[in-house]
Amino acid sequence: MLKRILSHTFIYGVAQQLPKLAALLSLPIVTKYLTQTDFGVLGVITATVGGISAFANLGLNVIIGNVFYKHPNHYKLAWRQLYGFLIIWNFAYSIMLGVIIYLFIPIEAQDNTWMIIFLNIIPFLVFGPTAVFGRSYYQFKQKPIPIAIRSLIIGLLSVMLNVILISQYHLGYMGWFISIAFSSLVMNISYWIPLNLRLNITPILFFKRRYIKESLRVSFPIIPHYYSNYLLNSSDQLIMKIYF
Repeated sequence: MLKRILSHTFIYGVAQQLPKLAALLSLPIVTKYLTQTDFGVLGVITATVGGISAFANLGLNVIIGNVFYKHPNHYKLAWRQLYGFLIIWNFAYSIMLGVIIYLFIPIEAQDNTWMIIFLNIIPFLVFGPTAVFGRSYYQFKQKPIPIAIRSLIIGLLSVMLNVILISQYHLGYMGWFISIAFSSLVMNISYWIPLNLRLNITPILFFKRRYIKESLRVSFPIIPHYYSNYLLNSSDQLIMKIYF
């Protein structure tokens, strides 16, 4: 058991760190094509999106895990109902996210307001929580390789796209938003295929309302927990936007 834990930890760690190393090595290439405005716009938008990101899944991640372990032979039916509910909710969340981005968009980026909004909401509109369920399945089944491969390949792809869009096409901060949206879409596609076609975990849009209400009673109090990392790392950027 200890050997398995250590090996899985190593796999997850390496897969996440290599794209970060590639991003670090790419800095000398892209930095000379970027301005203070580019970094400022990215920081403000990232902080703004992070400010409501916990509402994307309404804390139901904890229910996804609980159902899997409490009902290992029947979890798919519950997952499908949660999947369907979150797909519908993500349409409302996308509207809310778009409005908030519109309200907090920096003056320097107002010419690209609608494109920035579109790039931030398109993964939620098209795929909803697909990546959440796909990643949870492999994690709970103790299969780190599929997650690691996706993280590694898509992470490196995102870095390469950043370099091309910023250094070759001189898109500035828009290069970041395009690469983030593209990477998110690719990640969701990579999970949608096995989730829906092989595992038959397809969304039930006509879910049982009583089950969803019971799940939300448990998940809502968990939402503040997801803000701990945001408050430590990103909230200062949003506060600066408000007061300066």
